[in-house]
Amino acid sequence: NASVVKELASEYRRYAFPSSVKGRSELLFHKELTGVSPQVWLLDLETGEERYLFDGMKPSYVSSGHVIYANGSGYILAASVNFDRLIENTDHNLIVGEVATGGMAYSVADSDVLVYFRTPDNTETSLILQEPGQPPQVIDRGFFTDPVFSNNDQYIAVTSVTRTGSDVYRYDIAQDSFSLIAENARIPLWSPGDDSITFFRPGVGLVTKKLGAEDSAEEIFIEHSDNIFPNEWIDGGNTFVYNALFPDTASDLLARHNDGTSTVLMRDESDTWASSFTSDEEWVAYVYDNSVYVSKYPDFSIRWLVSSGMFPRWGNGQSLYFMNGANLSAVDVTFTPSVSFSNPYHVAELGITGFLTKRFDVDDSGRIVYTKVANTPQSPVLVRNFLAEIE
Repeated sequence: NASVVKELASEYRRYAFPSSVKGRSELLFHKELTGVSPQVWLLDLETGEERYLFDGMKPSYVSSGHVIYANGSGYILAASVNFDRLIENTDHNLIVGEVATGGMAYSVADSDVLVYFRTPDNTETSLILQEPGQPPQVIDRGFFTDPVFSNNDQYIAVTSVTRTGSDVYRYDIAQDSFSLIAENARIPLWSPGDDSITFFRPGVGLVTKKLGAEDSAEEIFIEHSDNIFPNEWIDGGNTFVYNALFPDTASDLLARHNDGTSTVLMRDESDTWASSFTSDEEWVAYVYDNSVYVSKYPDFSIRWLVSSGMFPRWGNGQSLYFMNGANLSAVDVTFTPSVSFSNPYHVAELGITGFLTKRFDVDDSGRIVYTKVANTPQSPVLVRNFLAEIE
């Protein structure tokens, strides 16, 4: 018999894990968005309309009316959704934790049976500081992403992810202490003078908070309903570089200037994001089409391929660091008489989190902060009537 294939969605974004809603012409799926944890969406198969439900991964619908999903940090949860009104229950009920690959190593049957792989007992999820020539030091254990050194190298801003959401914290290296900066926040970036932090808040855009006062008010820096992520301050703090998703394009690389004007640095049908500039700002590394490239700023029309990888970051001298699968790698770069790169070499093992976020930073002295996850699956676990406690 002949088959008919219909394209359901064709944006320049990654769609994954479709799950039908029994008895309805709707489809659950998650979008893998650039630089942030995936989100659970609902697609109306008749109208083509897409609706955001909540942050999460690998959604599955069961006949009780619950959407089962992973949160990326090892938890499986259930949310009750009214599909007629598209109203989501504010309570996301925990089903089980310590699930491999960020919680995605599971499957459910409509007969109320859950099968999943646990992470091993010796799983370690840690925020680690690596001094040059010294053994790694564990700062704290927990699920962290997006670490970034302050410009004076005294602090680290980082996203802490729990099963209830994500918050931005400041870590004082000398005092070995954390302080909360903002709730429902991700992907922090220090201001040039370290007196404020700009971060991404889903559904709002980029928000800035002044430091030094507990009651400091937050201000919306760039309002944007889709995903938008801070990259770097350049030009003596007069230009803010960021990437943002728009309905009619992929992820664009843009610059906002202190005089209120904006410039499109790179716009293409492929995603461009995660830029990092050399200290003299003559060269810029960035991700394009899921690989790391280098261009001579501001001309992006000519680019040199470094390697497959994500989240490039210039270190001291002419070393370029980037995430490559489950590892942190680096290359040595030569600009004269021509642009060339050494073979990539191993720096640290990061492990697999189950979703794509920046998990390291490097400062001018060669210190590296990174998150490490060890999550080799164990034997499968079968749970019957797993929804009994929340129905």
